[in-house]
Amino acid sequence: MVVKFQAGASLSVNGTLFAEGTPDRKIYFTSLKDDTVGGDTDGDGGSPARGDWRYLNFAAGSNGNVLDDVVVRYGGGWGISSSYVSVHVATASITVQNILIEDGYGHGIYLNAVDVSIDSSIIRDNRLSGIYVNNSTATITNNTISGNEQHGIHIVNSTVTVTDNRISSNSGHGIYVDNSSVTIAGNKPIADNGRGIYNNLQYGIYALNSALNITDNSLTGNTAGAMYLDADSLLDSTTGDNDISGNTISGNGLDAILIGGTLSQNATWDGSVDGTYVVNNLTVAY
Repeated sequence: MVVKFQAGASLSVNGTLFAEGTPDRKIYFTSLKDDTVGGDTDGDGGSPARGDWRYLNFAAGSNGNVLDDVVVRYGGGWGISSSYVSVHVATASITVQNILIEDGYGHGIYLNAVDVSIDSSIIRDNRLSGIYVNNSTATITNNTISGNEQHGIHIVNSTVTVTDNRISSNSGHGIYVDNSSVTIAGNKPIADNGRGIYNNLQYGIYALNSALNITDNSLTGNTAGAMYLDADSLLDSTTGDNDISGNTISGNGLDAILIGGTLSQNATWDGSVDGTYVVNNLTVAY
């Protein structure tokens, strides 16, 4: 099935959208100008671009939604939740798996105050971040998140688990975290499956005001460095049940944990943490 959108068009779901394709019969939500599926519908010869149409919006009151074996292309041409986005999710009643979101003008998918899992999907080549998680609980597993022009995953005010993904070649950080609790685990290659946090143009992981559990990942080839944690994030990530251990760190701009910001309480830096500590403009305020 192919669904094409005219310029400025959108689809808002207040009831149920059940879009379940198969690996060889995917469902497409794309631009009217996209002639690669459904033919040359408008007779213009085909010149699709980011932002040709607006978005899929799953409203808070919608339920029983499914996006499975779905392709979303060339959306993001208008803002919702104060940001441009191709797929906006404001309901927890949705299954998101085996989807491809690409070439959007904004974020690939935006989770807004929900509890949602994203599994076995590809989010690539969007103008902003691949996945934006705001005020939500999310599980992000077994995805490829690459080539986005901001961050691979952008997490704000949320609780998130990020496991078994390939997060690579994004123009910002691989994973950006602010004021959140995040587990980042098992993002590493196994039998050449391409998983890991690598070749991002900023840091592999960048965190502010957060508590992280960072274990058993591969962080390689990130241009700025493996990790940046502000001082309180480092403290909160190495106490209690949180840990930074078992990670492979190599070939980054800095094979280290760069520490900056303000340390607001007494702290003991754990010598068993992966990598070397490098201090960058650190203020000890306690």
